[in-house]
Amino acid sequence: MADVGEAAALELEIETDGLVVGTCEFIPGMNFLCDVVGGIAALKMEASAVQWTAKSALDFTAAATVKEQENANLAASAALHVQAGEDTDVAADLQSEAAE
Repeated sequence: MADVGEAAALELEIETDGLVVGTCEFIPGMNFLCDVVGGIAALKMEASAVQWTAKSALDFTAAATVKEQENANLAASAALHVQAGEDTDVAADLQSEAAE
């Protein structure tokens, strides 16, 4: 849910930046100031992109680790099912011997 809020805030910021850039183009002398502010905003966006990339890499690594654990659990489960089948056969044999 936080990601949705962040995306909405980023979209609003982009729209606001577009309005500011449009205003800066029509006012003489403001172009320099707008370039400075725009440069700062660009650095902030690039830093945010780096942060999202790092988070994505961590999430991908975590997902791969969980998938590997899931595969190991599936293999162990299959082995336990085979063992349970063998134990059921042995139990049936012992029960029939005990009944005799």
